[in-house]
Amino acid sequence: MWLTGKLVPDFKTIADFRHDNASAIQIACQRFVAVCGALGIVGGGVVAIEGSRLRAVNTHEKNYTKGKLARRKAHVEESIARYLAELEEADSAETGVASPRVERLTERLASLRGSLGELEAIGRQLETSADGQLSLTDPDARAMATGSDHRGVVGYNVQAALDTRHHIVVANTVTNQGHDRSHLLEMAKAAKAATGTPEMIALADRGYYEGEQSRACAQAGIIPMVPKPNTSPAQARGLWGKPSFIYQPETDTYRCPVGEQLQRSHA
Repeated sequence: MWLTGKLVPDFKTIADFRHDNASAIQIACQRFVAVCGALGIVGGGVVAIEGSRLRAVNTHEKNYTKGKLARRKAHVEESIARYLAELEEADSAETGVASPRVERLTERLASLRGSLGELEAIGRQLETSADGQLSLTDPDARAMATGSDHRGVVGYNVQAALDTRHHIVVANTVTNQGHDRSHLLEMAKAAKAATGTPEMIALADRGYYEGEQSRACAQAGIIPMVPKPNTSPAQARGLWGKPSFIYQPETDTYRCPVGEQLQRSHA
């Protein structure tokens, strides 16, 4: 805050500045990394890559998928049917003079029918969405899972690569994809270019594991260090998975974890 003389800009001021000066900010970040490299602060050849889910201004209620839209339409249609039944009951009980109850039910029906029309319009927009999602407030935001919130967030996936020497961010990008597995190569190459390192080791968690991404990294002079996810249903049940059984080509058998040999039972 010392740089601004203790001034506290409104969030809109900051957002407008970032929007109007996006390319200049990017160049400033690149030059900062270059200066850090010249000073020997970065450039150790090892980066850690991680993704963070950041919430957008778009709420869950303003984000739609086909399944969510179908559920909301079903709820509105059920409410319309219920109000129609109540209105029919009220009409049969009245003497011809409109009662406050009838007026209230009529107004509520009109509101529900309006909501149903809005949902049908959303459905038409959803049909043209490439990824099956539609966010009304922030069109680029997407619903994505997080480890800390069972509902997940509607927002963005911020990818960052940190030089492990002093934990300085050397490359970053923002995407609305809810997973990390397609970003290993992109971030590792960006970090390699930013630091000018001829060879690099890229560390990432199992969310980045994807065979083609790892192969492409190796071809680009980047050694990916990414653990393989445990997808074995046997291990999920507390049993041994396939990796626990070692193939022995000299005998065409498998050795189980307790040292026994598994013979072929049929050709």
